Amino acid sequence: MLSKVASLIHDDVLDDADTRRGIGLLNFLMDDMVVSLIAKVVEHLVTGETIMEYYMQKTYYKTAPLMSNSCKAMPILAGPTTDVAMLAFEYGKNLGLAFQLIGDVLDFTGTSSSLGKGSCTHD
Repeated sequence: MLSKVASLIHDDVLDDADTRRGIGLLNFLMDDMVVSLIAKVVEHLVTGETIMEYYMQKTYYKTAPLMSNSCKAMPILAGPTTDVAMLAFEYGKNLGLAFQLIGDVLDFTGTSSSLGKGSCTHD
């Protein structure tokens, strides 16, 4: 959604338009500096969204496949429907993500003595 808004603002500035569907446009209602600031905010939000998607994908691959597929294996071995196996997979996936996210937070907030391993913080 944010990228669509940024694209519309960009088009309006390039087209030197003063209205869109009868509504005054941002670049004519506000100073150019304000429009630039808003554009920068939108750019950072979109970038942050992309980084977060990458982070969650990376986080999934660190721990969640073990948990999600282990959870999925149990109902498959027991012989219930595919729906139960997929629910078990989703449960394990979310459990694995939560485990890894908490581990990542602790790496930055914990101390070597409390974690029993090196941390990113100074003891």
